[in-house]
Amino acid sequence: MEKQAAATVHYKLCLAFIVNGVPANLMCISLDNSITNGETWQANRETVASLWGTPDALKYDEAAWLFLQEASHSNDPAINWAAWNIFAPGADLSSVSGAQDWYNQALGQSFTKGEFANVYVYLPIDSTQSWGGTPQTFLGDATAG
Repeated sequence: MEKQAAATVHYKLCLAFIVNGVPANLMCISLDNSITNGETWQANRETVASLWGTPDALKYDEAAWLFLQEASHSNDPAINWAAWNIFAPGADLSSVSGAQDWYNQALGQSFTKGEFANVYVYLPIDSTQSWGGTPQTFLGDATAG
């Protein structure tokens, strides 16, 4: 797994972040952790493509596919719920219209090695957060710091 330089992430609003001083839209993919407005932390940034061959590679590919759907679907919350269910199976998708459909679509895709070289995963570094417990894991595109 190729490690990149750590990024300093400042949470501002839902999906709106500052990564190394650059505004970025990120999608959280971990349901069990939380963040708060104004929180900062360090994260290792690597491409989803670099995770090919690891035990969770397919999950990251599915989540990356969902992330790329968000912009053309007005940041539909159902897409985020589908991504959460990939990493936390059993998330209640029935309360969010369309979430189960997005989840099924993501699982039905076929992926190729290196397909998501333009999507980054931000893996939080424990004990670098300015508040609370370990922050969520996020996905972002190449414009994100």
